[in-house]
Amino acid sequence: MFGLLSIHLIIIVPFFAFRYMTQKINSYSPTDMLPIKGVSKLLLIPLLLFGMFVVQGFSNKNQLLKKCNVDMTQTAFMTSAIVIFLIFGLIISLIESVPMLKRPFDHTFGYFLCGMNVETVRTVINKIYIPNLRNNESNVLESILSNESLMVNTVTPTNFQMKLLPLKIPNNANNNNALMKYYNLVLRKDLIGSMAIYIIAAALAILINIESMNNIKCKKTDEDIIKNLTSLNLE
Repeated sequence: MFGLLSIHLIIIVPFFAFRYMTQKINSYSPTDMLPIKGVSKLLLIPLLLFGMFVVQGFSNKNQLLKKCNVDMTQTAFMTSAIVIFLIFGLIISLIESVPMLKRPFDHTFGYFLCGMNVETVRTVINKIYIPNLRNNESNVLESILSNESLMVNTVTPTNFQMKLLPLKIPNNANNNNALMKYYNLVLRKDLIGSMAIYIIAAALAILINIESMNNIKCKKTDEDIIKNLTSLNLE
């Protein structure tokens, strides 16, 4: 299982690295339309699924060949299609369609693996939030200081500008540079949360695939039987 999962990881990790590289921003302006679309998920996700389907299919083929000493390519790839397109594909389609389902993963895996730390969070708060809060928003300031991670975990690439709009942050080079770094941090958190779900879904698909492989009965054609008998006679 772990060997096959490692191969799937070689496909999944670059998939998300590419998404980050095409969606991150190199500068920020209040007039920007975020998030950047990058390469469409409608193109990338089918490519990911196809790559995993091929890897899983050849793995199944080799496994059945060792088990049955017969080429069962059709069965191998049919099983691969079921676990990759139906099971894995269904899970990731649901997550991509309903982003709120991945929030627990954003707030855990995403938060801790995106390069977030106490110093980074406090920098965001000190440079972006606190200087732009008005005097009558002391309750907001108290909420921020009591739960510093709240300002990162409640922000996503989709609602980034909507969350910042009420602050009326001045449009200058220092603020825009801080906002660029802040957005890319939020983007990394979001994508790492998604990647964690993809990996878990891949592990689940592999487990189901292993169980399916164990339950498949070997099929031997008349030609295969003759070949086996001939090899036994020669021995």
